[in-house]
Amino acid sequence: VLAPVATAEWKPEAATYGVGQTTNIGVTMSDGTVLRVDEYYPTTSSGAAAKGPFPVLLTQVPYGKDNSSGSGYNNPYFVQRGYIEVVADVRGTGDSHGDFGMFDPVQATDGATLVNWSAHLPNSDGNVGLFGASYFGINQLLTAAAVGPHSHLKVIFPELAGNDLYRDTAFFGGVFDVEFGSIFRSFGTEVTIV
Repeated sequence: VLAPVATAEWKPEAATYGVGQTTNIGVTMSDGTVLRVDEYYPTTSSGAAAKGPFPVLLTQVPYGKDNSSGSGYNNPYFVQRGYIEVVADVRGTGDSHGDFGMFDPVQATDGATLVNWSAHLPNSDGNVGLFGASYFGINQLLTAAAVGPHSHLKVIFPELAGNDLYRDTAFFGGVFDVEFGSIFRSFGTEVTIV
């Protein structure tokens, strides 16, 4: 009979920083399209930007970065513990320019540009991670494939990302998923399958 092993309960480290933000920063893509991002960064007790360097966590959202649906972005937890967070509206959504296409290949190119841009933010240590669930997770996989070797992208954390976009998302059982399309229309975005 094995005796139980005493273990200490894990507790997250305490918050060290405050949270500052800069909203609707324009980032120009390779074709001239401007995407809008919000940056959340660690601050000192006086409210000034903390010196860093800090790693960056990037999320690309198609639902509008200002949407308060509880989708997991704009969360201060990591910023308070020494990360810079960047939340980007994908092309044609929220405040970003261009035309939205569901899982459009240009989003992978945009993601690679955003990774490089994020790595060069003031107080960044040059390392970028991607995170998020569902569409955000799928975008991570597409971005990771587009950044190439020796990029600033060091880690991805895709949650609930489909592995067959045709069958899992767009045409479940061979029929267009009207419910999925209605999610995007509710945010003022027309759905185009590319």
